Amino acid sequence: MNLFALALFFALAVGTSTAQTTMEQLREALDTDERVWTVQRTFERIDDKGKHTCVYALRGTLEGNEYQFEQWYKHGERWVRHPLHGRLSQKGNNAVLTVSQEKGANGLAYKLLFWDKTRSCGILQFTDKDDDRIKCELHVWEPALRNLGSTYPCETEYEQFCGDQKYPVYTPACMYN
Repeated sequence: MNLFALALFFALAVGTSTAQTTMEQLREALDTDERVWTVQRTFERIDDKGKHTCVYALRGTLEGNEYQFEQWYKHGERWVRHPLHGRLSQKGNNAVLTVSQEKGANGLAYKLLFWDKTRSCGILQFTDKDDDRIKCELHVWEPALRNLGSTYPCETEYEQFCGDQKYPVYTPACMYN
């Protein structure tokens, strides 16, 4: 097999790979006392008050298929806190976290595309209700960010599942502000 054919085969294999994740992996990803940072995503959140940056989640409780947590982010120079509820489920080949502002309410379904327990990082995908587009986020536990090299943990997998569109959300200064 020549190199071109081999490269084409590899590109097709990567491009058509399907994510398969389990409820156990989703529980592992959520089950930490550490902050879980959104480090990059395929979109930006900007409004008249500025960009949403330094986004992280902090677990409250994780009992059975119910998850309570706080989402924090910086909006301009001000920190904003949102208490949120999540419901874990399995839909087809993927574990899903459906997030809402009130327990039991309809929410936004985040599909777990990838989880690496060793590197403490994962990729979530959802369909944005505002523009009906599929969007991706790369999430990393705080300890994995403390000795960061030139790339984020799971960044290669992010590119595989989400493409090369990357909007930074996290900087090292986020941890200390």
